[in-house]
Amino acid sequence: MSRVLSRRAAVCAVALAILVSGCEVDATVAITVHPNGHGVVRVVVTADAEAVAALEAGGKSLATATRLGDLTAADWAVGEWTKKTDGSAAIVLTHKFDSVDQVGPLVTELNGEFGPVKKLRVVKNKSLIGTEYSVSGELIKPRTGIAEDTEIAANLSKLGIDQAVIDKQLLDQVDSAFSLTIITHLPDGETTIIKAKTRATRTPFDVSALVVDTVRLVWLGAAFILLLLAIYLFLTRGRSRRARPIRRASQRRNGRRGSQPALRTDRNTGNQ
Repeated sequence: MSRVLSRRAAVCAVALAILVSGCEVDATVAITVHPNGHGVVRVVVTADAEAVAALEAGGKSLATATRLGDLTAADWAVGEWTKKTDGSAAIVLTHKFDSVDQVGPLVTELNGEFGPVKKLRVVKNKSLIGTEYSVSGELIKPRTGIAEDTEIAANLSKLGIDQAVIDKQLLDQVDSAFSLTIITHLPDGETTIIKAKTRATRTPFDVSALVVDTVRLVWLGAAFILLLLAIYLFLTRGRSRRARPIRRASQRRNGRRGSQPALRTDRNTGNQ
């Protein structure tokens, strides 16, 4: 299913670039991670009035022009296109996940082989004081996929069209018409917004958050205090044991010293 989605995503990217030349299409990918590792990927695609008019040319509806049935088959919840008073329209796609390991493959399904999001990873690591979450990846300039699609390349060659020229024109149109934003909502409550830099080759991002487990922290603090107390008692007991023989020896020496004058007195008395 992912290969089919990737291939069709490439074809849709080419078609969209042709249709929306001079228009604007914005995509926002929001990744929400809950403390238990579950969460949701929410994608909002907004097309301006010119893009909507281009997609609806010939009497087509937006749903017919975009054809997102493959995403529904892949368990994505696909909403309906909602038009606004200014003529623009937006659609919302959502997919829940039960583990952070599923986020990368889910975004890849939408992104395809030639999309702008690469190396997306969401990681959850536990430590002594809590749990760390991180989201990393790269935003790059998308490719059309024409060079990799032998069928399209062959058809262009038959028509005498320079593949490289078409590829560059399409990329310029996509670069000027398409914008992408990634938003991360991590369990610490912080929201981070990453926007692809205009005409930049790549925009790396790495967002992390540490959620401190207060219960675990209290237990660790209590254990540390008990450890210090145990060390103190051990050292105190050891000093006490070493002090006892010293006191006994001192008492014996003092006892001997105290008896010596009495002996001298007895001897002196006897002599008298």
